[in-house]
Amino acid sequence: IPDKHDLAFGSIKQGAMCLDTLGHTQGGTIGLYECHNSGGNQEFSLTKDGSIKHAEHCLSLQEEAAGSLTDTLIL
Repeated sequence: IPDKHDLAFGSIKQGAMCLDTLGHTQGGTIGLYECHNSGGNQEFSLTKDGSIKHAEHCLSLQEEAAGSLTDTLIL
C-alpha cells in the first residue's frame, strides 16, 4: 500500500517477467518471475529519496567476491 513517501507503486517489469521477492523476507534474495498481475510478491514502491521497497523492506545490493560479474539484490 503506497504511503506519503512514495512517488510510484506497482510492478517492475521486463517483458513478461516481474521483479519478485520469491517469498523471501528481510535479507532474502529476490529475482524475476512470470508476471501474475496480483501484486503481493511483485509489488514495489519508489520512495521520494529514490529507494525501492517492498512493504517496509528496502532493496539493496549485496556485493559478491572481488572479480565477480554479478551482485545479488536483497530485501
